Amino acid sequence: MKVEAQAMKVFDSKNRLILKAPLSKQRTFKINISVIEDKCLISEVKSENWLWHQRYGHINFKDLNMLSEKKWCKVYQR
Repeated sequence: MKVEAQAMKVFDSKNRLILKAPLSKQRTFKINISVIEDKCLISEVKSENWLWHQRYGHINFKDLNMLSEKKWCKVYQR
């Protein structure tokens, strides 16, 4: 995945573009997907920071660091 100034691009393992989403005014990426064939996908989390980011509903890293300081979660400082 690559986030640029005005869009997010997602690539497959062969570096082929599979999704491009524009950045909205609310700084989110909205896409419409029509499913032709169901597929099961897998992702891998290599950083415990990202794991806590996902566990807390994609809370930002600044707030995760604050929670870590209060010992509410285990996040490493950047």
